[in-house]
Amino acid sequence: MTGNVRWEEILLEFSGRMEEDFDLKIGIEYDIINEIQARFQESFDRIDGPIPNAAKIAGIVAFWIRKLKPLSIHPDSDFSFLPLNEYVALLVGLAICARYFDDDRKERLRLNPRILRDWVFSFRYNSHSPHSALISFEMLACEK
Repeated sequence: MTGNVRWEEILLEFSGRMEEDFDLKIGIEYDIINEIQARFQESFDRIDGPIPNAAKIAGIVAFWIRKLKPLSIHPDSDFSFLPLNEYVALLVGLAICARYFDDDRKERLRLNPRILRDWVFSFRYNSHSPHSALISFEMLACEK
């Protein structure tokens, strides 16, 4: 948990959805989830500025889920390739924003499937940092 953001619960929720939606068996490394929390705190300590909002938390958490990859697809599953951690990382980030902002921003946090797909593959193959992920979510959730 980060502040009042229960991102671990959201991560488990989305991994369960992925199991159902894609008929997968997903393994979860709880030691890595603990490592994500530690890395989150290190990343957050390097950020100057006000107390974090949901978008900042979402970006940093999404980055570390993507980087440390706490989820794995069991070999018995039909899918041999799925950018699982990247996809779940972005869904977790979006869910953090949707659940922890109490205003009209929730409507803007629904991404076109093509944009989400492009972001997933960018998260998988391109260079990102905790700060770049934070900025991406901050821009997505910024006020008018």
